[in-house]
Amino acid sequence: MNKVKLIGLVLFLGLSSQAFAKAGNANGGFEFALVLMVFLLLVAGFLEAIDYLMKNGKGLFHKVKPYLKRKIKTLNDIFNKITFKYFEVPFF
Repeated sequence: MNKVKLIGLVLFLGLSSQAFAKAGNANGGFEFALVLMVFLLLVAGFLEAIDYLMKNGKGLFHKVKPYLKRKIKTLNDIFNKITFKYFEVPFF
């Protein structure tokens, strides 16, 4: 964890200083560091999500499957109660 903090600190401090351009100051280092950190956090989040699903995916699937079946049955019951006489389109 210390390596991750050190890399983040280096990126934050090293890239956020002003870079002097030919015609003036180019002060976009801080924004670049933020974009880079957000991208790295997204990649780390996706990798953690994949790791979590590899470890707990089967149990999660067995918990979600009955829930989806109940919801589909409820929607099917509601749909079967609707009569189509309210939705008839008159012939022209």
